[in-house]
Amino acid sequence: MGTFTLSADGSAVVFFSSTHYTNGGTKDDVSGSGSVRMAHVDLNTGIFQTLSDTTSNYTDLVISADGSRVAFRSNNDLTGQNSDGGFEVFTVEFNGSPSYVQATNATSGGVRAVGIDDSGKVYLRTARDIQGLNPSGLQNIFQYDLTSGTYVNVTGKTASETIDNYMLTADGSALMILTKADLTGENPNNYTQAFRYELHLGTVRQVTNFDSELSKDAASGQFSYDGHSLLISQTNITAEFLSLSLVPENSELDVELGSGAEGRIASALHALNGSLRGLGGFMISSQSAALGALDRVNSNIDEAAQILGVLGAALNRFSIADSVLDKSALEFAAARSRITDVDVAEESANLLRGQIVQQTASALLAQANVQPQLALILLGGI
Repeated sequence: MGTFTLSADGSAVVFFSSTHYTNGGTKDDVSGSGSVRMAHVDLNTGIFQTLSDTTSNYTDLVISADGSRVAFRSNNDLTGQNSDGGFEVFTVEFNGSPSYVQATNATSGGVRAVGIDDSGKVYLRTARDIQGLNPSGLQNIFQYDLTSGTYVNVTGKTASETIDNYMLTADGSALMILTKADLTGENPNNYTQAFRYELHLGTVRQVTNFDSELSKDAASGQFSYDGHSLLISQTNITAEFLSLSLVPENSELDVELGSGAEGRIASALHALNGSLRGLGGFMISSQSAALGALDRVNSNIDEAAQILGVLGAALNRFSIADSVLDKSALEFAAARSRITDVDVAEESANLLRGQIVQQTASALLAQANVQPQLALILLGGI
């Protein structure tokens, strides 16, 4: 057995082998051996699907999450469209009668298979100017839709740095890449960083923030199927691996609104892309597939509703706290006014009272001074 790959859901394995298994049979049904052929095994039933075409020159074998499709790179003329012998990307859908489909067709420049999703969208890495979408000739990743035959330049990179590693997440919603390019303005020193392209939103964000080059092998790091983790070899530091979580941490809000524990409001804001999964695309070709897609959508709606409930509760608490603080501010202002403002009527009465008392005292004093003078006059007349 040569190269093999396992689907993300664990339902299928695809491999190249010189042993010729019978199409529709099991591992015990072998017709002989010879040229290398592709074989698909349904691990739930043990049934093989095989292709008789030779595929001796192949690389980049990738499989969809549900195991129904594969893509790979080869310079063989598997479809009669590759007579020049250039390396092209081919796909196979295992639908009972599998056959090769050539996804690219150019006469120059390299192309690599990056991934394929359950709906049949193929992802390629190339510097070719496919359909005029890459005039700069820089290395970029393209999406090719097998149904419509259209291309999209996903990365749209304008810097010369290479894309060192890449992976399509199992649910087809995101493309993870490792590169030294400054794709978001957050990597001015051009260290190897991980980036996440949200394919259904058309956005990109940097999910690591290394302040130095971790190791000479940092660019060969491997992503987990869900894009939540990154494993990097640190061979120039120690013979160990560094495992990194790429899931955004919750944003914690802790607001002081009064004294003591009762005067605090704490809430956590969850990252939606860490909670909502499986929205990258749906391949609805049967009633069961439609029901599965509907269940996935309903599950995400329920998850979003729970997150909105948490946010709503926090916002409600903030609204109540705001009303309480407004009322407290008014009461404090009234108290301050009572302490500092002058009561004009009371002070006017106090002033008048003081004046009366002063005038009365002056009159009494004058009267007291007059009486002794009268006594002396009377005594002088005797």
